[in-house]
Amino acid sequence: MNWTPKLPEPTADTPFVPHSRAAVSGQQWLPLSTSRHLMRTITIFAAFFGLLISTHAQVLANSFIISSNDVVQSSVMVHRVGGTNDARLTVKFAFTDIGAKRLEEFYRMHTVGEDLYWQSGNFVHPFKLDDRKFFGREGFWGLPEQDAKALEAGLRGQL
Repeated sequence: MNWTPKLPEPTADTPFVPHSRAAVSGQQWLPLSTSRHLMRTITIFAAFFGLLISTHAQVLANSFIISSNDVVQSSVMVHRVGGTNDARLTVKFAFTDIGAKRLEEFYRMHTVGEDLYWQSGNFVHPFKLDDRKFFGREGFWGLPEQDAKALEAGLRGQL
């Protein structure tokens, strides 16, 4: 026995709008006001997520993300800066040819003086773009120990 529930038929007082393919075949209907509210809600969510994604994309566009493949692993060095009571560290490393080319392209895409970010793993460091001519080696001086460890872990791919 196939039993199909009987749905109310639309009348002049209560306009109904189909809301799915099943509705076209007469199986499911939503009131017109519910359909409008649903579309407004979807539009608001789409606008919100669109704004969120575009903001995130802009931050990513202003970040140079260093992966372990961009760095010559044997070149990563961590040094403790002497003469201070605070634990300050210096992290130096060399880029691979591909990493140096990526950095050079990143510099070309932006203007001198622009606020940008270095990112490697959990390490994020703001900087102003300078007029740079050489892209093979890099270093971060006077970092707190936690930042230096995060940078080293990111450079080595140990996330």
